[in-house]
Amino acid sequence: PTPRSTPRRRTSSRSGVTRNGGVVVLDVADTGRGIPADEIDGVFDELARARNARDRAGSGLGLALVRTIVERHGGEVAITSREGDGTRVRLTLPAAG
Repeated sequence: PTPRSTPRRRTSSRSGVTRNGGVVVLDVADTGRGIPADEIDGVFDELARARNARDRAGSGLGLALVRTIVERHGGEVAITSREGDGTRVRLTLPAAG
């Protein structure tokens, strides 16, 4: 079946914040389509859209902006994903005072 004719499954998301010593960790995860493995390295590029997400609204700027903002505050961004299972984005930032 084509992506448009594939039955939609229910997608859920979750997030959590923890403080670990001098850093704050924010995890955001979903059970959506996931990102194809061969495209994971490019998801932080401006205007990047995974091939399996091009039928969804979006500009491809979100993760590029997230990375820029987090890095300018001395943090890091990591992403893990499996196509068909979902994606997790982890932001690690220095804790304030």
